[in-house]
Amino acid sequence: MTRAGWLVCTGALSNAALLLAVYPELVPMLEVVMMGGSMGTGNTGPMQEFNCQVDPEAAKMVFDCGVALVMVPLDDTYRSVFGFIHPPLHDPCAVAFVIAPQLFKVRELRVDIETVSPYTAGQTVCDVWRQTGRPANCRVAVTMDVAQFWDLQLAALAEADVASPLNRLTIPEGG
Repeated sequence: MTRAGWLVCTGALSNAALLLAVYPELVPMLEVVMMGGSMGTGNTGPMQEFNCQVDPEAAKMVFDCGVALVMVPLDDTYRSVFGFIHPPLHDPCAVAFVIAPQLFKVRELRVDIETVSPYTAGQTVCDVWRQTGRPANCRVAVTMDVAQFWDLQLAALAEADVASPLNRLTIPEGG
């Protein structure tokens, strides 16, 4: 099915959960691409990534509602962009998926959100080995073509520079 559009989420899924709960007719029309979650270690807790940890109930609603969903996880953005643990560009990876999905290798996985434990609330539990027997509910980006990602980013920056109205302003001498 061709989707009518994308919803790119680069923060907590609170607004996305509200949108999809109030307007369930949008579920078959949208593909949600989120930067968030983790298949391994987190950045705000032992296993949690910030965007899912701050509102795990909303994340659970989005993952469970049946919307087409792509998770660009924290550990992939760390590994793909730099190859080591330093500040990566997390959010542009989610946007890049919409613009150039061919840059990513994805896996269809069952992903559930932990909402109960005080130690792991917000954890994205990825059933990598299909042990639960539950159907996949998410495509998870597991690798990305780093060179092409940077080509895309630099081209977007160059285009933004050309298109900026600030480049057409003349600053008066001495002012």
